Amino acid sequence: MNIIDIRQRHLEAIEVYLEENNVKQGMSRNAGVTVRGAIVAGWFGDDSPTVESVDDMTGGEVRRLANLVNEAYNKAVQVTENLS
Repeated sequence: MNIIDIRQRHLEAIEVYLEENNVKQGMSRNAGVTVRGAIVAGWFGDDSPTVESVDDMTGGEVRRLANLVNEAYNKAVQVTENLS
């Protein structure tokens, strides 16, 4: 499963989802909300799991996907020297 090329609209969409779902929670719940938010925001593209399928994934799989989402987020907001 891969993450699409993240744009500003995707960043805002996941942040709305995370805020609506009160991200201030334990690590496993936070990982689940992060993955569900990425699904809702369309971050996984055509290869996307469903929001409902997250419940039946292993904790390790959810954590792996949450790490992919976090890495994609960090890459998308990284400031570069050439802003043209």
